[in-house]
Amino acid sequence: MVKKILFGIVTFMVALIVLFIAVFYKPDLSKSQLKKYISESSKFMLLDNGAKMHYRDQGNRSGEVILLIHGRFTSLHAWERSVEHLKKDYRIISVDILGHGLTGKYPENIYTRTSHRDALHMLLEKLNINRYNIAGCSFGGAIAIEMALKYPDEINNMILINSEGISFNEFEEEDEMLANEYSVSPDDPKYNKLSILQKIGCRIVASSLIKHVLADISHDDEAVTDSLINYCQEILQYNGNREAQVLMLRQELYELSKNRDDLLPQLSKITTPTLVIHCDKNGKTSMRISKLFNNNITNSKFKHIDGPLYLPMVDKPKEISEAMSEFISNKSN
Repeated sequence: MVKKILFGIVTFMVALIVLFIAVFYKPDLSKSQLKKYISESSKFMLLDNGAKMHYRDQGNRSGEVILLIHGRFTSLHAWERSVEHLKKDYRIISVDILGHGLTGKYPENIYTRTSHRDALHMLLEKLNINRYNIAGCSFGGAIAIEMALKYPDEINNMILINSEGISFNEFEEEDEMLANEYSVSPDDPKYNKLSILQKIGCRIVASSLIKHVLADISHDDEAVTDSLINYCQEILQYNGNREAQVLMLRQELYELSKNRDDLLPQLSKITTPTLVIHCDKNGKTSMRISKLFNNNITNSKFKHIDGPLYLPMVDKPKEISEAMSEFISNKSN
């Protein structure tokens, strides 16, 4: 009798798990299923690291080049409203960084800022672009800084929008514990590989979870619309992007465990003229981090734009584009 009861409980639990997976499991989407995110300007470049990078080359071919780098959970699509304001005067190169958008995963599965930096530089080299301006939002800002540190002679101007690169709770004990507990060394096979169960878990993505993540990032409920949630969910379903997000966090935590100061000590080495843009509509997010960037980069200017923290290029494209254009044109004269 006891065995029958236990067997019934186990059977019921297995059935629940199967039902849960059947309802919430979302397989990867193919490029053809996401063709609405491919425009006439979309191109794909095979890089030396094996990635096939999706990028768009738009605007004035005789104008200065601006390389646009998006942040987490999104793609080059986030820049399109800003591109409309900039393309008359500039040649705009927007990209889907590794593990994002229609670039997707690649053989090495390394998603550190330096691997993103190197991939973008490979793309620019293949396009024969050796002088350019660079703009990055959030995680893209940290990649831009890495590029400015390694290729200072190539970059005319840099624009950082709500940039990462300095911990929001720098030097606090709980951040250090988190980094030490969850980081994985590059010598560990788990550094760039997920188990089968982890891969299945990555494919169980509910809209409510994405909404929660976006709300936490944006600090602006009005900015987290159904269309934004659907867009982020669809683009995350392309070719291993969800696994890439997990690996990126794992690899970032390892870097953080090695260097609690992050990029802060290196900012004084930057010689590139820099515009630091901080967007924050409701004051929930401190300007302290953006001010640290501005104060520690020698040749830097600061601008505050009243807008949402998440995807300000989407919600404030005119203001962002005008600030970028004014800064670049003044520095060019």
